[in-house]
Amino acid sequence: MPEHTFTSFGKILMGLGQLNGLISAENIDQTGPRPALVQPGVNVAYGDYIVKTRDCRGYHGPDLASAKNNDPKGPFVPNLTPGGDLANWTEDNFLSAIKTGALPNGKTLTDAMPWKVFSTLTDDEIKAAWMYIHSLPAMPTPKQ
Repeated sequence: MPEHTFTSFGKILMGLGQLNGLISAENIDQTGPRPALVQPGVNVAYGDYIVKTRDCRGYHGPDLASAKNNDPKGPFVPNLTPGGDLANWTEDNFLSAIKTGALPNGKTLTDAMPWKVFSTLTDDEIKAAWMYIHSLPAMPTPKQ
């Protein structure tokens, strides 16, 4: 993922100590349980790991069924569950979209979707993410 940067407002909040509780390593329970090691492979468990580590839920919502875009002029946030448009895609469509940004309908993914960053994933990682997404229940796409 690209390096995180703060806006001017973020820098002001940081300077005022308002973000310390959010990003401070001291707040991490160093003795807490660790997640189980996920073995790489083309399987649902590894796909879940890929989706989590790429923060897909931060954009597509907690259930991956889309989230309201806070920017009214921003792009539509697609539903990734089998209840959304991906239900009509093939695994090859998904692989191509992540690798090239080209959608099956001839359109191109917007820069809001960091496909250029995700294009560095291996084919197996993308296929695992596809398997995971298709293991989810079909959720309706909320109104934007």
